[in-house]
Amino acid sequence: MSNVYLYRYTHPDGTAKEWAWGLLENGDIEVRWGSAGYLHQNQRYPYHQQGKILARAQAKCNKGYVFIGVRHLNASGRYDDHSIAASASSILRSPITPVFNFSMLDSEIPDGWF
Repeated sequence: MSNVYLYRYTHPDGTAKEWAWGLLENGDIEVRWGSAGYLHQNQRYPYHQQGKILARAQAKCNKGYVFIGVRHLNASGRYDDHSIAASASSILRSPITPVFNFSMLDSEIPDGWF
């Protein structure tokens, strides 16, 4: 993994936890989380679940997470807090703009009407 969208939640006692997502070279999406500065836990999703990941990012913001920016993440889940990745072009779209797959909607109308 290289570039990720990084979100941080700071607890009242000053400790923080982080959540991030990014696009893998094979097209899958990887979500990582852990204590601030070390995102050691991860889970992978197929690209077609992009909408689910973007909705989760929005839900994190609704819970108090703050979008920190794009960071370069190494394989162990660490990043340099002062180096923002130069380009976010390798990442998907904006993390707060949901992408809808209309084929997943159930309109309860028989198929073929549109």
